[in-house]
Amino acid sequence: MIRRYTRPGMGKLFTDQKKFETWLAIEIAILEALADAGVVPAEDVKEIKAHAEVDAERIAEIEEETNHDVVAFLRNVGESVGDAARWVHLGVTSSDVGDTGWALLLKEWKGSSAGTIVTIIIGIAIVVASIVIIGYGNNLAGDGCDPNCVIEECKNGFYNNTEHAELDGVTITRCDQK
Repeated sequence: MIRRYTRPGMGKLFTDQKKFETWLAIEIAILEALADAGVVPAEDVKEIKAHAEVDAERIAEIEEETNHDVVAFLRNVGESVGDAARWVHLGVTSSDVGDTGWALLLKEWKGSSAGTIVTIIIGIAIVVASIVIIGYGNNLAGDGCDPNCVIEECKNGFYNNTEHAELDGVTITRCDQK
């Protein structure tokens, strides 16, 4: 984030340290469920909960070597927990942790800055639409195409072979429908 454009509350929420703390909370929640199911030892989960720490600066150092933020995060957790860390990230993908982390951070932010999230979503939609229009040109967004159809295309990931879609009361027309 660019500090001069960042509100203090938002700046505290979207730091690397907060991101990694959120990832750790997600990993612990998963481990608790796995322990309840008898998949991992409950004692190891207690050890992880009691001693696991994350340090954004240390994770950045490890990432220089690994070129992977989640691997660096996991190594850092292992440094504070020891052998019990072998269960962290069991059955989980990097996207599971990263995407869930973003969702939790956005939820927390929405709770502290009501209404601001709408501005971000609109901004993201405009950026995504711009990238798709520039990247695909007439292949996706031909002349006279409603930009909303590009956003719908990104939302669905592919055309669903319908001429029109209804999204929150707004009719969206496919790009190839004139």
